[in-house]
Amino acid sequence: VSCPEDNCNGTLVQKQSRRGKIFFGCDQYPKCQFAMWNKPRATTCPKCNYSIMEEKTTRKDGFYLQCPKCKHREMVEELTG
Repeated sequence: VSCPEDNCNGTLVQKQSRRGKIFFGCDQYPKCQFAMWNKPRATTCPKCNYSIMEEKTTRKDGFYLQCPKCKHREMVEELTG
């Protein structure tokens, strides 16, 4: 997934925090400091046209995509693999 920041041609990669928690950050760090906790998906937000959405799962709502910018939610079927 490409980094959504302006003027950045990096890619979001899986990383591990000092405490061992998985997050996704730009491979151009420290030049680009974009990071997010949830897994990114290369899906454009239908509400604000942001270039990525993040995968989220909750007990109440199940699996869905949420825009990190405008918080728009889209219910989807969970992909396997």
